[in-house]
Amino acid sequence: MKCSSYLFFAQDGVGGAERVMVTIAKLLAGKGSNIHFILIKNKNSKSTSLSTLIEGQFKYERIIWRGQIQLLKELYRGIKKNNPDVVFASAMHINQRLLLLKPFFSGCKFIVRNDNYLYTLSKLKRITLKYIYPKADAIIGQTEEMGEELRRIGISSDKINVVRNPIDTDMINEKLKAPSPFDSDDQSVKFIGCGRFSHQKGFDILVKAFSIVKQSIPGAKLYLLGNLEYGDGAVRKTVENIVKENNLNDSVICTGHIDNPFKYIKHANVFVLSSRWEGLPNVLLESEYIGTPSAATKCIPVIERMIKEGENGFLAESENPQSLAEAMIKAVNIPHFNTTEGENREEWEKLFEKVVG
Repeated sequence: MKCSSYLFFAQDGVGGAERVMVTIAKLLAGKGSNIHFILIKNKNSKSTSLSTLIEGQFKYERIIWRGQIQLLKELYRGIKKNNPDVVFASAMHINQRLLLLKPFFSGCKFIVRNDNYLYTLSKLKRITLKYIYPKADAIIGQTEEMGEELRRIGISSDKINVVRNPIDTDMINEKLKAPSPFDSDDQSVKFIGCGRFSHQKGFDILVKAFSIVKQSIPGAKLYLLGNLEYGDGAVRKTVENIVKENNLNDSVICTGHIDNPFKYIKHANVFVLSSRWEGLPNVLLESEYIGTPSAATKCIPVIERMIKEGENGFLAESENPQSLAEAMIKAVNIPHFNTTEGENREEWEKLFEKVVG
């Protein structure tokens, strides 16, 4: 692969899209490329900064999103100052703004990755992407369905690349060396949910499902790992109310943000994905790599291809606590497993080789 300079534009948080960007940055840096991050922070955001994941590994600077025109000026200045060979972004609301600037930087390649499906956007935003996305040199979709959506809005197949999210197996393996977070004498059945407390992640559905699970497995515990104060904290309050109404205070543990969720997943009985929608859930890829059985909602088609029922987990209907509870109970009986899933570095290397040369 040609050694190049890359300028990564990322939301200043530690969500799935941002973690994917860090993994890609490590891959490219390992091939000799220079990576520089520009972190875009919403002025009122309380999220954990992405700098916690890249400090000491990559150079970065931060800009504050105070308004649309001001942001475009900051993005322009960032590209002009760093003069990269390649600009890369991984969130659709950032992608569209960067691509507006591409005509000013003819010698630079622009690669964007969709972090979600087009159908989750408003009609106006879909129309905007239809006319702006053709400016990109390459567009990455996480699933076959994402690729098909891009074709339907008129994007040339030559620019569409369907590549599953990479996971940082080296980092995961290192963090799995940590001791179990659970007491050695705690023999309870443990379920893990992981993600920010947002409506998307469906933790309200999960807690309702867990209250049903408790009828069959009285001593079970549910651990919810993630930013409790996401947004205005409304989802956290909803979850707390459901916990209280169902007398689950002693068996639902909300940890807040955890730097090492992998040790929780490894030592739990079941990982639970309760999402209402996803792009491609990194944490499900990671739990599969770790070898922990999953109970997952069929919120997007790819999950039905990832979960082989009875082997690595069970599926549930979306927005259905009863269905999710049944999947959770059945998944308890699946032992932890060994897998070779997770490594797809060659796919990503070939993609960048094709675009950058």
